[in-house]
This record gives sequence, C-alpha cells and structure tokens, in this order.
Amino acid sequence: PPGKYCPTIGTSAESALPCTPGYYCIRGAIQRDPVDGVTGAICPPGAYCPENSTSPTLCPIGTYNPYRGMHSLKECRLCPAGSYCGDLGQANTTGLC
Repeated sequence: PPGKYCPTIGTSAESALPCTPGYYCIRGAIQRDPVDGVTGAICPPGAYCPENSTSPTLCPIGTYNPYRGMHSLKECRLCPAGSYCGDLGQANTTGLC
C-alpha cells in the first residue's frame, strides 16, 4: 500500500511496514528506502518526507531545503535576512530582496 513497503512475497496490506523517514513509497515497494523512482524515492530538495510518506511534502513559502532525504518540517530552513523564498518547495532561496 502507499506509504508502506512489503519486504517479502505474500505480505498482506495489514502487515506492510512503514516507509523510512526521508523516503516516500508509492506502491509496490519491497524495501523501506526505495530509490527506483517507480515504487518510491529519496525525498528531493525543497521537500521533506515523514515516515509513511506517499509523496514529498513541499517546504512552505518563506523556507527552503537544499538537501535530499529530509524527514521533518523542522528541516526546512527559514529564508535568510536579505533574501526571499517566494514559492513552495524551494531548494534554494529565490533571490535577494
């Protein structure tokens, strides 16, 4: 099921395990940290993926995240003084004020 992975053949949806924080599991994942881009992937810059994620959650406006594999809103950095972050999911600051 989405947000979870099935480590063995015949695993039921009820016994599927949660996808690792910092990754998202779409469907058909067989490992907790999929990287194939089909069953899931590492969370991209500009987003974070808590445990059981089915897709990346974009960092809010006013923040950015330059790193892959982040798992918490706390890892979205506030835009520094003198710069602005004008869109959701920024990997870098948008520009200077």
